Amino acid sequence: MCKYLISRWISVGSFLIFSGCLAAQHLPKIPNVNPVGLPGSTDLPKAITFQADIRRPNLVPFQGRKSKAEMEKTAGYLVFLSKRGYKTNRPYYQFMLGQFLADLEQDAGTHQVLMDFLRKDIQPYNSDIISAPKTYNVLHQLALLNEMRILVRNQHLDELEQFLQIFEPRTGYEHLLLAEVYMLSGNSDMAKVHLDSACTNPNNHPENNWGPTFIPMRATVMVYSMGDPDLVKALGEGMHKRGRDAEKWPQWKSSWQIVDEVFALSEVSLPNVSNLKEGIFQGACVGFIDSIFVEITVQNGNLNRVQVVRGKEDRPYSALEVVPARIQSRQTLTVDCVTGATVTSCAVILSTAKAILKANGSLKE
Repeated sequence: MCKYLISRWISVGSFLIFSGCLAAQHLPKIPNVNPVGLPGSTDLPKAITFQADIRRPNLVPFQGRKSKAEMEKTAGYLVFLSKRGYKTNRPYYQFMLGQFLADLEQDAGTHQVLMDFLRKDIQPYNSDIISAPKTYNVLHQLALLNEMRILVRNQHLDELEQFLQIFEPRTGYEHLLLAEVYMLSGNSDMAKVHLDSACTNPNNHPENNWGPTFIPMRATVMVYSMGDPDLVKALGEGMHKRGRDAEKWPQWKSSWQIVDEVFALSEVSLPNVSNLKEGIFQGACVGFIDSIFVEITVQNGNLNRVQVVRGKEDRPYSALEVVPARIQSRQTLTVDCVTGATVTSCAVILSTAKAILKANGSLKE
């Protein structure tokens, strides 16, 4: 009898603690927005049955990222798992489905998936997923940031403002992503404020311990693209002073080299996409695995074509295809990166910057 009472007491206590944790995770009221004209289809990919490892749901998004076809197939897995997968992993799968569709430039589908996620009450969530947010509240924050990214890159600024009013960044990583939203909106002053906050406390990057490396790297590339060489040094100085040999992993060494490249370029010139000479120009920068070479074609003073012509990056496809397309269509380097490919995305941007500097005469061929 005593054992039964103790067992019941533990069960009730655990429930109360769990309920208290849910109550503590307050979610903001989501604006009711309906942006029209978003690119892509609202029809989600066809669900594809997939037997996922319950203990390692983070492996699913990496089933295929080397080509558009692979990414679309993996999106089908995520559709299935977000509805039929292990219950506490479903919020993660739905969130990742939204990211996949965003990286495939399927913004209408992304909006649909994210708004469905954001309007739900707090769901049971597996907090032990490797390289994933540790609480449902943080997952919800990142979903809000992804929705804002979709709105701003399609210039739905009124709808964006409604989300900005309810969003409060809590970590360095969230400040970084919010800075990217402000950069895309053209508000460079607010972008720089949040980049400063991100680099002051570069914490909570999904990849454990990568924040102090990846956050200042992305921040320096952003402020260089926005034309502020002084802030490049302010935000990247700490990492740059550590030196390449202080970085533990090859990817961290690549990040340091990218910061070093930004420092050197900021001494030469800013990547002004105007007064460009006609012709074909190339630029290269170290990537996640090896150097990435980008070629631009200038016609009538505009970037007529931007493409990666050489590189050994193995994921994801969209960083090598979508980032150059964003630069070309918007005629600027202030574009959003691909999630899960920060180093590759930054390398593409810097390679393009070098090609632009050659086209305007700031760098020699």
